Amino acid sequence: MDLPPPPVLSAYFAADKAADATALAACFGPDAAVFDEHRLHAGREAVKAWLRETKTKYRYTAEFLRWTREDQTVNATVRVSGSLPGSPIELTYVFVLSDDRIASLEIHP
Repeated sequence: MDLPPPPVLSAYFAADKAADATALAACFGPDAAVFDEHRLHAGREAVKAWLRETKTKYRYTAEFLRWTREDQTVNATVRVSGSLPGSPIELTYVFVLSDDRIASLEIHP
């Protein structure tokens, strides 16, 4: 039997699906950062802006496929579909967790 992902990741993907930038940012610690498309977005307000920008630019959906965990690092395989090159594409989301929140997220092709 597969174990469910950490609750904060379930909350993250639910907020992403709903395009709810406030709920998504609440999944992150106050000093958290997202690294996506060679850009760093540091802090909750920057994370909110990042979600709004990417949802508008790519009109994407993200499907959480599978995950592995080693200590506080979670590697998730995510199928992203939308108006982005190569869509649909599987990306690796590397989450670092701290105190039941996301400390950082890096998204890799």
